Amino acid sequence: MHALPPDVPPPPVSSSVVILVAEDEPKIRELVQLVLRHRGYAVLAAGDAAQAQALAEPLRDAPALLLTDVVMPGRSGRELCDALRLRWPALPVLFMSGFAGDALAGLPPGPAHTGFLAKPFTPAQLLAQVGELLRGTMTSL
Repeated sequence: MHALPPDVPPPPVSSSVVILVAEDEPKIRELVQLVLRHRGYAVLAAGDAAQAQALAEPLRDAPALLLTDVVMPGRSGRELCDALRLRWPALPVLFMSGFAGDALAGLPPGPAHTGFLAKPFTPAQLLAQVGELLRGTMTSL
């Protein structure tokens, strides 16, 4: 098991808070899962948009958050967001990308519960953005 850096806070979050992660890069997906699970979140992780949508399909309630890479093989993170928001219009979404300029240009203006996390990021930055979106305190893109 990987050790987390000391700036990652302890896990007081309920594991009933489900975060759906779509990230095609295995090492990033693994790190995100590790950090979120260490914090106490339940994580459903997928390697692409189609797999993420398949994981969401049987859910009765919306995930607390969609955390998705913008650029992935097949469908993009934006397309995944659009598809899931047809079912759950208020679904908070945190987009992440290493290509900030291109990624931000293609994002929907969306509701206030949409954010962007530039790669590379630290575990503390990831948790801060996730926390802001879940609390509804992040401003719109």
